[in-house]
Amino acid sequence: MLDTKQHAIILNASGSIGEVTPRLQGFFDLIHDKISTKDEFIEKLNREVKKFGTDPGRRKELMDYQMRLDDEREFGKEQGKQQGKQKEQISSIKRLIKMARQFKASDDFILKQLMEDYGDNFSKSELQEFIKKNK
Repeated sequence: MLDTKQHAIILNASGSIGEVTPRLQGFFDLIHDKISTKDEFIEKLNREVKKFGTDPGRRKELMDYQMRLDDEREFGKEQGKQQGKQKEQISSIKRLIKMARQFKASDDFILKQLMEDYGDNFSKSELQEFIKKNK
C-alpha cells in the first residue's frame, strides 16, 4: 500500500453525537438545504454549487456521464443474461453426454450431435473438451 499522506474523514451530516465547529455546522446545514448567510465560506460554497448545476457545459457532462452509466448497466444486464444462458447450455450438454454414454454412444457420435445442437455457441474443441471431461 502506498503511503500518500492522505486521510479519509467520514462525516455524518445527520449525526447527533459530539460537537462541531460553526463552520462545519454551516456546511451540514448547506447539505440539508439550510443556507447560512452568516458564513462567507458557506455562501461562496453555495454559489459554486449553484453555478455547477446551472453551467450548460457541466450539465452536458453530467448527462453524458449518466448516459454512459445507463449504457454500462444495460451492458452488464445483457452480459449476465448471456452468462446464464451459457450455464444452462453447459448443463444441457453434460446431461446429453451422460445420456449418450448410457446408450454406449461413441465420442464421434456425441460430438456430431453436440455440433448440430450447440455448434453455433461452442467451438468444436470446446465440445470435444466437454466430452473428454464427462467420460
